[in-house]
Amino acid sequence: MLTSRPGHVWHGATTLPPNIDQCASATRLRNETDRYCSEWGHYGIHFFVRHKTVKGWKPHDGFPSTFDEFVRDSSTHNTQTKLLSGCQMYDPACRVDVASVARIVERVRNGCLRLLPSAPTRVHAGTFRCTPLQRKQAHESNALDYLLLTQLAKATQKTKVVQNS
Repeated sequence: MLTSRPGHVWHGATTLPPNIDQCASATRLRNETDRYCSEWGHYGIHFFVRHKTVKGWKPHDGFPSTFDEFVRDSSTHNTQTKLLSGCQMYDPACRVDVASVARIVERVRNGCLRLLPSAPTRVHAGTFRCTPLQRKQAHESNALDYLLLTQLAKATQKTKVVQNS
């Protein structure tokens, strides 16, 4: 969830995400592997397999009919890093890298982006569960999201230590 003002959630292909240079956003982040499996289990099975978009979005390579097709489409990778870098979901022109992760972490450190606390939850309830192989593929395909979560955990831990000193 990415919010730019209280009560407003950005979530749609026809609207732009909040301007990343403005310091008015807050978000909740999820484990990259769980999020990716959940995305396929909901968007993939309920929309893409049926050749339907989700709020105007679809993966760049078209409508995947299997998890393997979904994971082969690089536009589906590192969604959290892409969104926090100001990209639309599944935008093939969006390129993120380690420097993108560093910029996001800096925005959190300087208070420009707030992380909202959240307990681990399954956002899209359903019967689909990734197999161990699919979880491995999901983790590998979302390496920047994993790096982002790892770096943010370190950054927020350092912030807590400084605040408690």
